[in-house]
Amino acid sequence: SMVTVGATGGIFAVVHTLDPNAVKALPALFLFGMALTWAALRTGRIGTSICMHVGFNLLAVIQA
Repeated sequence: SMVTVGATGGIFAVVHTLDPNAVKALPALFLFGMALTWAALRTGRIGTSICMHVGFNLLAVIQA
């Protein structure tokens, strides 16, 4: 449901604020968390979300 997607996206974003540098990216992290949740619900598999997260992290490492 949309409540699940929103709540999980919010949790995803808040957990990432443990890194003080991530606070400025909070809106993007919230949206990305929602996308990860939506993908898991849509496919019924968490692997899709894991691959998306790994790809996102890889892009951040390449950018750094």
